[in-house]
Amino acid sequence: MRLPLRVCRLCITVLRSFSNGILKRTPLYDFHISQKAKMIDFCNFSMPLHYADQSIIDSHQFVRQHCGLFDVSHMLQMQVSGKDRVSFLESLTCADIEELPISSGTLSVFLLNSGGILDDTIIMKCKEPYLYIVSNAACSSKIIAHVTEMMTKGVNDGKEINIKVLNHSLLALQGPDAYSVLRAGISSSDIQNFENLFFMESMLIDSLYGLNTPDSDIRLTRCGYTGEDGYEISVPSEIAIPIAEALLLVIP
Repeated sequence: MRLPLRVCRLCITVLRSFSNGILKRTPLYDFHISQKAKMIDFCNFSMPLHYADQSIIDSHQFVRQHCGLFDVSHMLQMQVSGKDRVSFLESLTCADIEELPISSGTLSVFLLNSGGILDDTIIMKCKEPYLYIVSNAACSSKIIAHVTEMMTKGVNDGKEINIKVLNHSLLALQGPDAYSVLRAGISSSDIQNFENLFFMESMLIDSLYGLNTPDSDIRLTRCGYTGEDGYEISVPSEIAIPIAEALLLVIP
């Protein structure tokens, strides 16, 4: 399940709690608190239910009419690399990754050996030598365990496969104004590729609103679960709050 959280102009969505115990925090936790968010338990994460100055209906309409920024940093992000990465991931999902154009992706599901569904996922066939995967927080432990087990078996059979769990934050900018808001922060070196980025396509950018880190890029994927146009933005966690603040300043 995708959980819309910190929303531009303090938009909100009612969420359901799935867990108990000590809660994890996304890198945007302090940002939510500073905006007077009411925090709740969702998938073992402390997440905002709503903010002080906007109703649920108002926030919903704002996303439909303008755009909203969602904190989905609780989601699992992975890279699968190695020369056998495509055949390996095809053995775990029902996606035809081999036939995907470079820099495009698909919605798929992780399958158990019995054929049952473990969880849904998005798979991007990146220009870079890896596959980028985003899946749900609620099943992240099961996904990591399953993929790691299958990777170990593959490596023992002589396959070249590597899995990296990313410690990145993930923001989703959703709504009809998402394109113009994001475009305002794209550097001149990336603007042409950004303007040609279509639904379910992905690209790396050097910076966003002048923010970056020396050792890590920012990934934009044009996708979302709101029914509106939008992007998912995978960023190094140390610049997640500054990027969120920069985006909020541009929202109309």
